Amino acid sequence: METRRYRLWFIAIVASLVAACTTSEPAQPTTLPPLATVTHPPATVPQDRDPQAVLTVLRQPDPCTLVDPARAGVPGYPANLNPVPCSPHQLSNR
Repeated sequence: METRRYRLWFIAIVASLVAACTTSEPAQPTTLPPLATVTHPPATVPQDRDPQAVLTVLRQPDPCTLVDPARAGVPGYPANLNPVPCSPHQLSNR
């Protein structure tokens, strides 16, 4: 008898939740206002750049100046380490 009462309560709660979730929404307009016409200027395609000029500009902020092993005191790196740039974002230690 006790389980039947819990089942009835469960069914009543589920039914009330379902009824609460199925409320009707106010009617939406069936037609939308017309959209404004938008015009854009034609896009210009950038010209190719000289690869050597790009590398030169990328190497201006010298990453080798950021490496100071003596000041950092990192074990395994000698104080006379001489970093040399191999590419714009890569160093080689000599």
